[in-house]
Amino acid sequence: MDERKLQLIAKVVDAYISTAHPVGSQVLVQRYRLSWSTATIRNDLLLLEQAGYIFQPHTSAGRVPTHHGYQLYLEHAKTFRLHPSLERSLHEMSQQLTSSDDLQELCRVLSQLSEEVVFAVTTLGTFITGMRFIAKKPEVVDRAFVSEITAAIDALDTLCDTLALEGFEGVYRAIGDDESFGASCSALVVRIPFQRASAIIGILGPLRMDYGKNIALLTAISH
Repeated sequence: MDERKLQLIAKVVDAYISTAHPVGSQVLVQRYRLSWSTATIRNDLLLLEQAGYIFQPHTSAGRVPTHHGYQLYLEHAKTFRLHPSLERSLHEMSQQLTSSDDLQELCRVLSQLSEEVVFAVTTLGTFITGMRFIAKKPEVVDRAFVSEITAAIDALDTLCDTLALEGFEGVYRAIGDDESFGASCSALVVRIPFQRASAIIGILGPLRMDYGKNIALLTAISH
């Protein structure tokens, strides 16, 4: 894929994450002051749609990223950097976990920063926080999303057991995965040391989440 289309898909994803509205060529031109002609942008959007990276929810509407579009976006996205003081604070919190209360407080902080559901799964049980953020999202009107994210929350123990058995390093990304957290959902997951074992901590939300910031948050606690 050429550089222009990669830039275009990145801007479609960024705009959709910010606005939750389908993104059209005029929006892209006005928002990002693109030098390409509107005709060129429309043609590239059509090609990206045909390739399965975006789709048009309604006739004459703008485009919305598919899970393949988000995956392509992440493959080429620049690393998001947290403010050094925040990164240091999160790292210190993750290094000083001595009790379940400490772990729960870390999850609450992550939930406030990400404005998403955050969960922790350990041998002692499962903790979930940030459910209130679901109700604030435009996706809440989508029955498929509500059904899938609640099903994922109900099945967190099983899902995380599967991840632990498979093994993973760094930030595990499940983006629109039918067989794990759901086609309408995304989950970012890390494993950190906790009480001579480990804890799996994850950020769970819709496909339209702030991946750059959320990956940076989890990276800060896992290093």
